[in-house]
Amino acid sequence: MSAKTEIIKDNLNPRWNEAVLVTPSSEGKVYFSVMDSDAGVIVDGSDDPLGCCEISLFEVPTSGWKNMSLQLGGRGAKSGSRLDIKVVAYKDVELTIKRASGLRNADGMFGKSDPYAKASGLSTPANPNKTWWRTATCENNLSPVWNKTGKLELLPHFPRGGKLTPLIVSVWDSDNLNSTSTSGDDLLGEAELSWLQVWPGQSQTSDYSFPLTGRKAKGSVEISISLQTPASQLPSSAASNGALAEVGRQLFNESFKGGGGGGAAAADDDYPGDDDYPGGAPTVVSKGACKAMLAKGYGFKIADCCDTVPDRFTCGLAWDVTNGVNIDLDASAIMLGRSVDLKDIVYFGKLASSDGSIRHGGDEREGDEVGDDEKIFLDLGRVHKSVHYIGICINSYSGQELNDVNNCKVRLYDTNTGAEAASFDMSRDASLDCCAMLMAVLYRVGQDWWMYAIGEGAHGQQASENVDEFQDFINSHKLVENAMAKDAAPAPPKKVRLKVPPKRGNGPNKVAFKSGNGACMQEVTVPPTVIAGSYIEVPVVDVMAC
Repeated sequence: MSAKTEIIKDNLNPRWNEAVLVTPSSEGKVYFSVMDSDAGVIVDGSDDPLGCCEISLFEVPTSGWKNMSLQLGGRGAKSGSRLDIKVVAYKDVELTIKRASGLRNADGMFGKSDPYAKASGLSTPANPNKTWWRTATCENNLSPVWNKTGKLELLPHFPRGGKLTPLIVSVWDSDNLNSTSTSGDDLLGEAELSWLQVWPGQSQTSDYSFPLTGRKAKGSVEISISLQTPASQLPSSAASNGALAEVGRQLFNESFKGGGGGGAAAADDDYPGDDDYPGGAPTVVSKGACKAMLAKGYGFKIADCCDTVPDRFTCGLAWDVTNGVNIDLDASAIMLGRSVDLKDIVYFGKLASSDGSIRHGGDEREGDEVGDDEKIFLDLGRVHKSVHYIGICINSYSGQELNDVNNCKVRLYDTNTGAEAASFDMSRDASLDCCAMLMAVLYRVGQDWWMYAIGEGAHGQQASENVDEFQDFINSHKLVENAMAKDAAPAPPKKVRLKVPPKRGNGPNKVAFKSGNGACMQEVTVPPTVIAGSYIEVPVVDVMAC
């Protein structure tokens, strides 16, 4: 992980006041370098170093902020130059938006404002306006009381860390009380929290009252911040970290023993000679036997899991509904052009795209279908040349929130053979007080199609209300540009040798192992002629994070 501050021009004593979420590295250190930017000024075409320094994560206190003044050294450092930082141990934030008072009346003579508040920001620059959650709407009220509490858990969303944008609490006037769409709502004002207010050091709970700012803003908003140690946070000692890592490996091996037709396998890093393997040389498995099991925020080239790339794929979506609730969920495909302009939408009201390349399998109204709850059939070879992105989403047509929806899944498979190329499983996210989910996007790069797992909550009872959210996501993540850069400088092909476990259950024997720096998994279907205890050689699917 790396992060950069903004450039401050013509200044030898810059103040940035920017925050970076740092996740532990294997060596437990953080490195800083200060550079002189040549942006806009042609000198020699490269930025000049002004010094560097480092800290150990073991220096970070378990509670409270620590001020550190670090001596800059190395090439370009001036004697006596220093970098001042503040550090604090990360904790999850529980935010309560209590109430607002004295709000502006945006409805004039027709009544009073209908205010709601939302928490946004505290995200990476790639998605600076991320909305964590919003309150209910208080109708006809200039002093609303919400008392809405929600968690802001950064680590599951940004496991690699990165630069953070400020936390914003904003208050809005709803223009349509019968819709979850916020496109026409008026901003009544907002409050931006400083880093010391979000993580207030020694105090575990802090109450604040902020005046609302912005054009025509009036009134104030009251909130409360409570800090909680994440359940996943590791002990600080190196010995404990090592013990947990070993337990993690054991749990990984155990997790596949009960199902899926096979067990887990450990990669053989020693690569002994072929004669050292039981039964002779390992059996070479083709890439068509591989499936990319994507994690949120990762994508891959579909051709990397196909011996011969078929034109016809099926996108199957499935979900479970808890608490005995029946929710009418609808899967849809949104087709966008190169500049993310809308081309077409395939949904329950329009079961085929105008170019005939995408067909909807029909509306399964109660989510009790065995296997895929809904299917979208894709003929990628027939997709009109003007279409470059196909966004897959699900919506709650009735407007019910997705808190009662569990285990959303999407899988991409060959329509003719049923061979899976990719899957993306989402675990339950209790903070999803939304009625839509952006699941994945397929995108065209030259002659190839790629797939990227999104897994972001959204608002909208129909897919047409999520077009702008797909557009914002694509514009901020540079999917095509990153894929083109990867194609231009491809990594050397990787292979792994796996010991085949005993077959369990019905169906073919399957083996899974970690890929994508450990964030993703790859599943391999073992050829039926290969016996347990022998070895297979498998091509590693190259996944990409954006």
